[in-house]
Amino acid sequence: MNSQNQKENFEGINQKDIEILRELACQVSEIARLPVHTQTISQWKRNNDLKPGRPLVWITEIPWHEVEQSGEIKFECENSFARSIEFNLKTLLYVWNHARTDIIIEPVYRIGYVVNDTGFGISPCQEYASHPPSKNTEVISRHFIPQIKDIDDVEKIKFPEISVDWEASKKWAKILDEIIGKYLPVELYGIGSIWFAPWDWLVTIAGVEESLFSLAARPDFAHAMIGRLVDAWLCRLEQWDRLDMKNWAFFHRITVISELALVVLAILLTCLIFRFQRQVSKQNNSGVLLRARSFQRFHQPCTKNLP
Repeated sequence: MNSQNQKENFEGINQKDIEILRELACQVSEIARLPVHTQTISQWKRNNDLKPGRPLVWITEIPWHEVEQSGEIKFECENSFARSIEFNLKTLLYVWNHARTDIIIEPVYRIGYVVNDTGFGISPCQEYASHPPSKNTEVISRHFIPQIKDIDDVEKIKFPEISVDWEASKKWAKILDEIIGKYLPVELYGIGSIWFAPWDWLVTIAGVEESLFSLAARPDFAHAMIGRLVDAWLCRLEQWDRLDMKNWAFFHRITVISELALVVLAILLTCLIFRFQRQVSKQNNSGVLLRARSFQRFHQPCTKNLP
């Protein structure tokens, strides 16, 4: 087999895709060697140690589908795996060139483990404002059909089961290292940070208006929902820990804060719900009336005794 065929034998990744990834990796590698990153790392350490100094800026939640539609960025790889790497490298370069702020680009490419996660056992049921929904974006008006309507339905939220395909993880890391390792060494990478936004997900399965109304009129139900989801998330965290999936070397502080946030959120939410219930005034035919001044006092009893 000649060298050309060997280069193309990467699980269906053709030579064009390989060349695209190598060129992108070369650009990222050159940027990663700039001395400014050493200074930025020091600034982030100072910030994370809660020492005074210049506020640091990080831009996230960039609508990449809009950037792509505008023609400012174009994804060309044909293989799905190669395209995912292309996306990560091109978006990183785009941010560096157009919204640099205080980002750090390291001379390494970290690829995640192949993780099997059964999820929470329930998915949103929704109606879209347009049919069919746009393929280019998930940002579209929709209505979520409630699937959790009472306390008995809370059990529909299942505890996830996590497993890792170690062999597949090593295989893909090796393939990628053979493609871009000359420019960016490839490392296997576990769970570094956690995006925990429980109500963002709960309203998609319990309804937006219904969830908000439950906070005032059905506090036991609201507490049962959030409690079940927090327990399910803790179950996921414990499995990550047992599987040694957390990267303490890089994100120890972020992970600890995320786990602490689960506990603090549960405490604050419990306090808020029961204080909200006590502040509800008389009901009439027009609905539930609340004393406006009570809103100003909600946060004070909930937080004044926290360390």
